[in-house]
Amino acid sequence: MADQRRRRGSLATLLLITLGAIAWWRFGSATHLTAAALRPGMQIKDLIFWSVIAFAWTGPEAIAFMGGEIARPRRTIPIALAIAAPAIAIIYVAGTLSLLVAAVPHDINPSSGVMDGLSRLASRFGWSALTPLAAFLVALSCIGSTGAWLGAVARIPIVAGIDRYLPAAFGRMHPRWGSPVAALVTQAAIAALFIFLGQGGTSVSGAYDVLVSSTVIITLLPFLFLFAAALKLRGAVGSPHEIRIPGGAATVCIAGLIGLVTTLVAIVFAGFPAADDPNKTLAIVKVIGMTVLVLAAGLAIYVRGRRKALG
Repeated sequence: MADQRRRRGSLATLLLITLGAIAWWRFGSATHLTAAALRPGMQIKDLIFWSVIAFAWTGPEAIAFMGGEIARPRRTIPIALAIAAPAIAIIYVAGTLSLLVAAVPHDINPSSGVMDGLSRLASRFGWSALTPLAAFLVALSCIGSTGAWLGAVARIPIVAGIDRYLPAAFGRMHPRWGSPVAALVTQAAIAALFIFLGQGGTSVSGAYDVLVSSTVIITLLPFLFLFAAALKLRGAVGSPHEIRIPGGAATVCIAGLIGLVTTLVAIVFAGFPAADDPNKTLAIVKVIGMTVLVLAAGLAIYVRGRRKALG
């Protein structure tokens, strides 16, 4: 089922890119594509977007959550990463160009850009029947992405339940489906709460921006420790069974520094409110508040579990 959802999500992106290429060939681009127009801007409103770009490359960390479920990991993981990295770049670049062919940038809604682009391109060809099909594919893509994220991250509450940092119910699986019911239901409830908090006092677009910024910061914070640890352990002697990184400590040091700086900059920029947000102060308060709430909850769970383990 998850594989079918991923394929349908890929079909939505492929449909957008295909329609964009045909529209560019037949009608030209709605956006005047020049070297100056494609050059990244250096204003704050442009730099803020780079935090989302950095966030788009997250996901491989789920390998650590689901390591025990990967068949032949020494072979599978390097091949998967080598395929995924360029594929992600191609999808984002080609998809963005297709949206620019469909409409000028200020007419594209950040929260529904793909659907807007597909609808506009279908209208230009007179293929109105494609619009509901595209909506169906985009919806399935979102459901599949949500399922993949929640399913991978649910492995953390499972371990916390087994180690008694959380109630034992979090460590139990459904007797028939083998799914971590308590973890999934709790995550869904927390997500719903965050959506409710993000919506308060602002528009749908404003709520979307707040949720994206909060997600970026909360997701990227652990990467600061990850890259810092890589720098500290770059020269450590590991097991002879470990896969050696080409270039050794020098490669680890360069990659760790790039990752650390990129992550830190992305976190800072994610805290800036959107330029069109009607209440920027409220947006900042929400982003900081949600981040602190998540960190405080995690710290409280750890301290409680630690005390139980020692006492």
